Amino acid sequence: MKQFVCLILALAFVSPAFGQDEKDPPKAVVGGKGYVPLTPAKRAVLYAKSLREHGSRIEMLRRNQTLPAAFDCRDNGWVLPVGYQGQCGSCYLYSTSYGTMSQAWVKAGYGKPDGSFVMSPQFGMDRPRDFGGCNGGNGTEVIDWAVNNGWIAETYIDATGVHNDYPAYQASSGNDRTKAGAKVWKLASWGFVSSSTSRPATTDEIKTALFNFGPLNVSLDAGGQFGNGTGTITSLGTSIDHEIELVAYDDSDGTFLLKNQWSTDWGNNGYRKLTYAAASRLVDVFWVSVSPLPPPA
Repeated sequence: MKQFVCLILALAFVSPAFGQDEKDPPKAVVGGKGYVPLTPAKRAVLYAKSLREHGSRIEMLRRNQTLPAAFDCRDNGWVLPVGYQGQCGSCYLYSTSYGTMSQAWVKAGYGKPDGSFVMSPQFGMDRPRDFGGCNGGNGTEVIDWAVNNGWIAETYIDATGVHNDYPAYQASSGNDRTKAGAKVWKLASWGFVSSSTSRPATTDEIKTALFNFGPLNVSLDAGGQFGNGTGTITSLGTSIDHEIELVAYDDSDGTFLLKNQWSTDWGNNGYRKLTYAAASRLVDVFWVSVSPLPPPA
C-alpha cells in the first residue's frame, strides 16, 4: 500500500496529466514550408540591384533616427489576419503576396487590415513557369517580379464598390484566371535589409527597416524550437526552409515578433517571439515600398 501511494505521488510531480501543465505544450505543425535558396549567381544579381537602387539607405536611416523602445505594426493597423498556406510548399509566395505586398498597400492607405484588401496568392500559384507553386521558391524573386510587372489583387474596395479580381487561394496551381480589366497593382521598390551578402541583417537594421517600411519578409529554419510550442524562440537552425513575416520588436525583452501562415493553431494565435540573438539566423530579410523613394546617398 505504501509503495502504491509513493507511485501516485511521484507521478503527480513528473506527469502533466497529474500535476502542473507544461510551459509550452507541443502543437502539431499545421502548414507547409517551401523555401528554395537562391543560387549564388541569382543572389549576387539581386543584392547588386538592391545596393544600386538603395545604397546604404537602411544604415542612413538608422544613423539619423531615434527609434522607439518598442514598435508593433499591428498597432498601426498594417497587419492582415493570420493566414493559412495549407499543406503546400508555397510559403515563399504566400508570405510575400498575402503578407508583405498586401500590407505595404494597407500601410499606404489603400485598404483595411481586415482581409478586405489582399494581393492574390493564387495569382502567383497560377504562374508555375515564373515561380514554383507548391514545389517551393524564393520570395525575393517573387517580389522582384512584382515590382517589375505588377500584381493582381484577390479583393479590394474602392469608390465603386467591392472588386474580386482573382479566385481565393487554393493551395494548388492552375491556369491564369486574371479577369479582363483587372487592376494591376505595381509596387515602387523593395530591398534587402542587410547591405552585404556576407553577413545577416543586424538587429538595428531589422528594427530600422520595420519602423520605416512595415512588416518584413524573413526566411528561417522551421524545425527545432520554431515548429512547436508557444514560448519565445531562443535558437534557430541553419537548414533554411520557410518564409514568414516579422511584424514587431520590443527592447524590453529583446525580441522580435514573427507572424506565420500556418493558421492561428500555430504558436500564440499565429505569432511567436524571437530573441534578438537568434535573429542572426534569419536570411533574405527584405522590405517593400509602395511609394517612390529618393535616390540613395
